[in-house]
Amino acid sequence: MIAVQPVSAKKNPVFRANGKFYHYNDWEDPTRSSEIIGGSWRVTLKDGIAMFRGSYRELNIREEVEMSPAGTVDIFVLTLESEDYWFEGDELVIQGSMHCRKRMWFLDDYTPYEPLPSWFNPDWVPKHRNVAWIPDFPGFDYVEIRISPDGITWSGSLNAFGTTSHFRPPELALYDPVMWSNTQYNLKDQTDIWYGIVEWVSVYSKDGLDDIEYVKLIFPDGVTEADMPYEEETGRYYSDVFLDAPVTGTFTFEAKDYSGNVAQLEYTIGDWAEPYYEYVKPDPGQVYPTSDTLVFEWELDQPEVIDYNVNIWDNSGFWYDGWSDDSPHQYDGPPLAEGEYRFGITACRLPPDGQLTAHGYIYIGSSTSP
Repeated sequence: MIAVQPVSAKKNPVFRANGKFYHYNDWEDPTRSSEIIGGSWRVTLKDGIAMFRGSYRELNIREEVEMSPAGTVDIFVLTLESEDYWFEGDELVIQGSMHCRKRMWFLDDYTPYEPLPSWFNPDWVPKHRNVAWIPDFPGFDYVEIRISPDGITWSGSLNAFGTTSHFRPPELALYDPVMWSNTQYNLKDQTDIWYGIVEWVSVYSKDGLDDIEYVKLIFPDGVTEADMPYEEETGRYYSDVFLDAPVTGTFTFEAKDYSGNVAQLEYTIGDWAEPYYEYVKPDPGQVYPTSDTLVFEWELDQPEVIDYNVNIWDNSGFWYDGWSDDSPHQYDGPPLAEGEYRFGITACRLPPDGQLTAHGYIYIGSSTSP
């Protein structure tokens, strides 16, 4: 039986858990090459960072696989810090790159096992001893760790399982924040510039999301606020705020439940994009006989752009969402009826770097189409 204790989430909610490593997934296989014979792990979640620490001892059984004498014991020391985590009920899921430091025993003679395994580096072998520390042991580049009151599972290049001794979830927690700043301007009147911030955040509540009183975004001035309602399709809290001028600094996500618990998480906006493409086609008000001739072109000197998003919409509710690595972009949606359409070309950068959108309008058929 484990102890389960809630953490007061007055400002920076903390998740803590620890336990023991138990075995690899092949622990019942009589041909297994090694087995875990003891180890421990711990996890702390604070200020938007999941921190995992662990170590375990591994008994070498088959030397032709492990490259270590049978009967010797190696030591693995594991560390991981990641912002990529979420809750599934009372289970915490963490994904990221694990760093491994290993104390390894070495064979006196490897020649019977040549060619050597691809993971093994002969340069690791010490000159005067049979054991040495390997500071960056390979094979742990990607892992997924799942922690619950019932235990821990660790999957990736290796699969290990363990028990949970202590599990201390928060009453209320914010996690996985995303904020995009977007500079937007009108191609017809390029002095018509506006700014926006789009933000999402996920919430964990010990008593479920029905117990959430509010979620909001607090601006760096400590006064301006934006409500963040729940978005059913994503299961997150969302807001889209338009601004007269760029706002920089540290924003604060805040959630409160009906029990009075308050959770906060900070997020700093990076640079805002400068409001101009060097070149955009079509020109504002350009007429296309049919939509199958519609091609978007642009030139932009903007760093760190990962892709471009081309949108087309009208007053009837039609919306087109297209993506491109670079210019040009051929419209590939359904045929457009005659009429006026708005469009936007967005240069997307990873947050917190700002995005840039150029807005224009076109006509299909003729400029006098109804």
